Amino acid sequence: MLPKLPHLSVLRSCACDPYKTYTPWNWTRHTASCAIYKSKFEEEQAEKLLQAKEQEENVHKAQAAAEEARRVQEEQRVQVRADREHETLEISEEDPNTGPYNLRPARIRKPPWLFPGMVPSLRPPRRLHIPVDVQPAGPGSIDVNNNPLPSVHEPPGPPSNCNPALPILPPPATYRTTPNTFGLVREYPATRNSAPPPIPEHREDPTSTSLAHMSPELSTIAELSYKERALQIIAPLRDLSVFRFAHWFYTSRNISSQAGGNELISSVICDEDFDPNAFKETTIQSINQDLDNIDLNPSTSSCMRQGDSWKSASITINLPTGKASRPGLATGSSFHVPGSAEMFGEPFLVPGFRYRSLIEVLRTRFSDPDRSKNFHYRPYKQFVTKSDGTEERVVDDLYTSDAWIKEHEKIQNLQIQDDNPELHGIERAVAAFMFGSDATTPTNFGQNSIWPLYGYFGNEPKSFRRKPDRISVLHGKAARAPLLTHCKRELFHECWKMLLDPDFIYAYHNGIVVQCGDGVTRRLFPRIFTYSADYPEKALIATIRVLGALPCPRCLVQLSNVSLLGTENDFRARETQPRTNNTFNGHLTRRLIYRDGCAVNSSSVEAILRPYSGVPTLNAFSTRLQDDPSFSVNRILVPDLMHEFELGVWKSVFMHLIRMLETLGADTVGEFNTRFRMMGTFGIDTIRKFHDDVSEMKSLAARDFEDILQCSIPCFAGLFPDHDEDIQSLLFILAEWHFLAKLRMHTESTISTLRAVTKLLGTRLRHFQNHIANTYTTHETNKEYRTRSRRKLAKNAMAPIQNLGAQLPAQATNSTTSNQKDQPGPAAATVLPRRRKQFSLQTYKIHALGDYPATIKEFGTTDSYSTQIIELEHRRVKNQYKRTNHVGAVQQMTLIERREAHLRARARALHRLKTSSSLLVEPQGRRRKIRVTDAYMLEIGSQIRWGSPTDKYHIAIRGEPIQLSAFLARHENDPAAKDFYIKLERHIAIRLGTRLSEDASTSGSSSQTLPPSAPRVIFPTLKLYEHAALRSNFTTYDVCRSHDTISPKTSHRFVILPNTESDIRHPFWYARVLGIFHIDAREATAGFRRPTQRFDFLWVRWLGESKWGGWARHRLDRISYVDDGDCNGSFDFVDPAQVIRGAYLAPAFHLGRTKAFLRQSVAWDSPEEGDWAAYYVIRFVDRDMGMRYLGGGIGHFNPVPGSLPDCTADSTEFADELGVDISAPVNSTENAGPDQPNSSDEESEGESDSASSDDDGADVLEEEGAFDI
Repeated sequence: MLPKLPHLSVLRSCACDPYKTYTPWNWTRHTASCAIYKSKFEEEQAEKLLQAKEQEENVHKAQAAAEEARRVQEEQRVQVRADREHETLEISEEDPNTGPYNLRPARIRKPPWLFPGMVPSLRPPRRLHIPVDVQPAGPGSIDVNNNPLPSVHEPPGPPSNCNPALPILPPPATYRTTPNTFGLVREYPATRNSAPPPIPEHREDPTSTSLAHMSPELSTIAELSYKERALQIIAPLRDLSVFRFAHWFYTSRNISSQAGGNELISSVICDEDFDPNAFKETTIQSINQDLDNIDLNPSTSSCMRQGDSWKSASITINLPTGKASRPGLATGSSFHVPGSAEMFGEPFLVPGFRYRSLIEVLRTRFSDPDRSKNFHYRPYKQFVTKSDGTEERVVDDLYTSDAWIKEHEKIQNLQIQDDNPELHGIERAVAAFMFGSDATTPTNFGQNSIWPLYGYFGNEPKSFRRKPDRISVLHGKAARAPLLTHCKRELFHECWKMLLDPDFIYAYHNGIVVQCGDGVTRRLFPRIFTYSADYPEKALIATIRVLGALPCPRCLVQLSNVSLLGTENDFRARETQPRTNNTFNGHLTRRLIYRDGCAVNSSSVEAILRPYSGVPTLNAFSTRLQDDPSFSVNRILVPDLMHEFELGVWKSVFMHLIRMLETLGADTVGEFNTRFRMMGTFGIDTIRKFHDDVSEMKSLAARDFEDILQCSIPCFAGLFPDHDEDIQSLLFILAEWHFLAKLRMHTESTISTLRAVTKLLGTRLRHFQNHIANTYTTHETNKEYRTRSRRKLAKNAMAPIQNLGAQLPAQATNSTTSNQKDQPGPAAATVLPRRRKQFSLQTYKIHALGDYPATIKEFGTTDSYSTQIIELEHRRVKNQYKRTNHVGAVQQMTLIERREAHLRARARALHRLKTSSSLLVEPQGRRRKIRVTDAYMLEIGSQIRWGSPTDKYHIAIRGEPIQLSAFLARHENDPAAKDFYIKLERHIAIRLGTRLSEDASTSGSSSQTLPPSAPRVIFPTLKLYEHAALRSNFTTYDVCRSHDTISPKTSHRFVILPNTESDIRHPFWYARVLGIFHIDAREATAGFRRPTQRFDFLWVRWLGESKWGGWARHRLDRISYVDDGDCNGSFDFVDPAQVIRGAYLAPAFHLGRTKAFLRQSVAWDSPEEGDWAAYYVIRFVDRDMGMRYLGGGIGHFNPVPGSLPDCTADSTEFADELGVDISAPVNSTENAGPDQPNSSDEESEGESDSASSDDDGADVLEEEGAFDI
């Protein structure tokens, strides 16, 4: 007998017929079709919305009033303080001891008792002179001298004729640091239960460790001998040799490669403690068993356990039966509400779900001293002082974003439920979860698929998070019907409901007390900030339809309006019409499907869901976190630059340009491919060698499309005679937008520039679609045609099997064989016509580009949540899949992950044991020999080969000696070596002189007039020493240290130097390096012999103006070799310290080659064909290069004046389409007049003595930036 349910006795009536009542079963069906009920419901919803808006306006008014009161209070405080300082000056002029009361001019103002040593600052940061080649350094300390509060010991009150005393004010809301070398200032929020974090002057070395962070159990190990301590750390493994082999076996990226074999030899076999006898009774199976039983063995030390182990669960989803059902005939999922629609579905059990508790992952990661040593627990705002003295906000990492600051302020005033009142006053902090997922295939062949969920903590700097570790593995299969699609959504959200368990929800509202790795006990509140995924998975997470009527998961834009990128209406719609999860319609449609038996895609269901592109699935995030009104699952779906632009908008534009090229003939496509083959490389992997046939786009990854975009302007130049100007402008704006969107450090100015370029990009794309692409009769490319033909042929070959079925199994089998001659069917002989292909902007990806400015301001730069991290992490998952026997692979992969985690934890403990200074001496007093590890040699070896990264440049100590006389004889008739000895002597004399003018010493160029006081130079050995490469170090725009390698015999032979002449508007000089040399020289004196000095120099060939481009012209700068007839000004010598960095120049292929600049010489680009007529300066080759032309780079010394490009000064024909005023004045570098200053001294000569390590590096032993669920 079924139990009586209380909800069955409830009867309802409707306004359409007050005398008629409905049972709950009929009420749902009536409300779905009653127009009066719907209109009344809409009126109630509108009234609720109006009330919510009024409440929000009242809150804003209250906040504005409080802000105004705070401002008035601060003005009073500053005024009173100024009056007091004025009084002090007047009294001190008479006599400091005879005033109305004794003042203490030397009195030290003490900070408030709550924040000892840390006080706020009301003064703007002081503008400092930035030295040449400034090294990256940490932030400044808290400003103790700028204290607006009264001291603890106040003097006696003044008489009545004096100004009143300072008012008693509340503690300040923020605390500021002093400006660092680059003018960066941090502003920390002040809380009542904790002081601002200590800020070191220099960044900490990520590989440094000490015993201070060791747990008590590990500290007791220090009393034993080294071998005993090591054996206790690696337990349950019994020998160090076995441990090193197991660590290599599970952590090596590819054990079957040569690199993996070399690592086995160097780190295991050649180790001084290697013992082959330890493997006599050891097998891989025994090692696996020992590692798998660590967490289960009670004798294992608690400090060496990993508490966040994997769990197995079965997920229950309810399948629609398609029939009307009665209540109680079936059981629902494990999370259902009595009376819900799921009671009527058919339960389906999905076993094998492997996951990890989010709270256990949080507790383990934050309490680990090694893996949490770089965590940030308090957000801060970062400011920089511009040249005009105003401050500008800087945004880079997640903990500097507005989203984190809002959550941090909210949890400080959150009412919690905790039985222990002693823990109510501890510090509160945010534990920032950042998720990402993407389904993938573990092998190149087969139908197996895995669906891993990746995640990492935003508390860790993004430089560490870019090396994430695996999180979880889920199973998902592709759906081919509406019912299967619905089941896939149900399974996905049921899995997330399992992850968002009651423990997570409790910690979300009340926090979780954790003793963090730095020894401080905090109450951590888990928050979900971002979820990175491609568009189909975003639609799955947001529970919307893919490319429905409202395709965007973040706003309610119509599909017909997605092409209006950059218009004011488009930006306004994103702000005023955000998408929210509609649970009411979800419950309504689920009752129709599960209770009333309607199909998933029936007309009654579609009538409710289609208008807002909804789906009949309840969102797990909205359901679990419904008590937090500020959380929105649509807001955490951040943009995906890789899929939306590099593999989206740019790929579609590039593919259509290839279609347009094919209409011009095969020779044009061949010329295009030839140009790409001739493009040089740049950096280690910034620009790689292109494929032989770029137009085919075979096996291209996102980074390949990025390289194609950066090099596309020279390769497309001149190939479209009728539309070359417009296409060049479009390619320039695409590269400009991509460069701005990928910046790793943004300011308010660059975000505004990105917004302006987004407007211009939308205008140019619409112009390309309406006025350029339609003028070409384009068809599918050769690759698209061949792909479609193969699919059609395979489909037609399978048609006989489907038609004949089981009647002719032999013939059906023969129809699928590969011998096409035996089966001359009509399908195989038919030649398919080429399909017409047109360029279209009706895609979600073009609309998503408009979300980047607001998202960067809210969540930080795009590299923090890029799906590139997820795609790279697939390699680790696929590597683990290869280690399984493919039977129950998911469970085996999770076991492999735990083994890796245990081995890495023990490797970190051994690393602490070796590097700790207290363990270098054995108990008997004998100093033990410390083995130099491969990781140490890898780190030190780079410095041995290339010197310290803090140096301005590095050249090898010894080079290839060349007799100066032999060199001059070999190049006697070469115009490049004309007056070689005279120029060299003059160059060394200028650098050697001690009484030269500042201009001469700064230039380092032999073209300067030799001063009369310049010394006479002697070359004792008369030898040149030639070097193969020069490493030029520089500070990037985001305050990191980087380098370029210059090699005259490769494509890396061009350099950038500062422009020191004010009559040239361009900020840089360009030169091709012909040789890298050093020479020994000394000053010739009559009285005594001075010591010989080494002088490094570059033999260069100058490049000058051919046709300047710029931001307003939407053109790259075009330069060519200097031609002055006698070659006196074409070749020169340069001090390597003058080099800013390497340049990437691409030939202007459409202008061809020439021999007019120079007769045959070693300085020719080609020994047979001569020089290229001109070169394009690729300013978009990387982000640092782009910021040097844009200006405003924080790490750049003397940035380009007029830091913002003219992003709106396009032709007036786009004014109406743009929808904004494009007549704004231009303030760009290329329009600077001769009287304006230029960026001439950027990273010029000299080497800074101040240096600090960059904390953006990665730990040698720590490769785990993410966690596993």
